[in-house]
Amino acid sequence: MRLLPALFAFAASLATAGAAAAAGPCTTKDFAVAIDQSGASLRALTLEAQPKLQERMQRYRAALKLSDTAYEDEALDAIQDPTLEDLDKKSSALLLRVDSLGRVPEGVEPDCAKLDELRAAAEELNGVIKSKSDHMLKRLDEKIAEAEKNAKAAKPV
Repeated sequence: MRLLPALFAFAASLATAGAAAAAGPCTTKDFAVAIDQSGASLRALTLEAQPKLQERMQRYRAALKLSDTAYEDEALDAIQDPTLEDLDKKSSALLLRVDSLGRVPEGVEPDCAKLDELRAAAEELNGVIKSKSDHMLKRLDEKIAEAEKNAKAAKPV
């Protein structure tokens, strides 16, 4: 649920992956570059999504007149649904896959087929994170509209 900040931290840690061994048509440096590119893409997605999510959560807080301290958790709890749970599971699995594929043990010749898998998994992860962010924004918009509608209905005429 609170995966976007965790993704930023993970993406930063990916930049340190990779050993210094060389091999045939691909090298561990190629794996490190793929990890760096994946991390940069995740950071860019996070930097793009975070302000939008914060703005929507502030609007949700205002619509429900929530306290300044608990509104984020309440907003995130309110938008939970099976789609978001599925996207969480997919992104977690893909993070583990990217991390696993990006690790080339020292002294071992890299498997170039895994480099292609790494790139594909990283691309898929970016797509899932983008879908998750878009879905969260949509759900927040729905909850804000619902709260505003309920507030108008509760006002005496």
